Amino acid sequence: EGTDTGREWIEIQNVGDSSTDLSTWKLFEANINHKITAVGDAMLPAQGFAVIVDNPDKFMADNPQFSGLLFDSAFSLSNDGEALVIRNEALVDIDAVLYLPAIGAAGDETTLQKAVSGWIAAMPTPGSVTIATESFHPAPPVEGSSSASTTTSENSDGDGTPQGGSGTILSDYSSH
Repeated sequence: EGTDTGREWIEIQNVGDSSTDLSTWKLFEANINHKITAVGDAMLPAQGFAVIVDNPDKFMADNPQFSGLLFDSAFSLSNDGEALVIRNEALVDIDAVLYLPAIGAAGDETTLQKAVSGWIAAMPTPGSVTIATESFHPAPPVEGSSSASTTTSENSDGDGTPQGGSGTILSDYSSH
């Protein structure tokens, strides 16, 4: 919502040791389970990154260097704060974050990134390791499960709390 309409994104990192079909997962935001549609390959490899966007054309215009996995979804991140949840195909909460605008990344071109100490504001790096993910080493996933990490494009912040046993991690949230 606001001046960042169509320019919001969430990055997912699979911190597990096996691939995950993200097209079967949901992004829960604004009390809606949003479908995640692959804009190419749907399989997120182990340790790989993918970006979920609300407008693929605008995202690529803003990030022409991006060559990673891209997924389309219909969402509008609230500038006033809200909860975001990544859910697997069984609608089990894998990871969640509650962000608040007071924490940072409010209109300053930075993103919110999940680090060991919580969420930090830093320059966006969609599809690659961020300052936060370089220092963030989550617990290993439950055997036989996959995990992911997220980055979003909205100027707000949050406090991530893993909710599932699959090792998915919401790792970044930002907006312009």
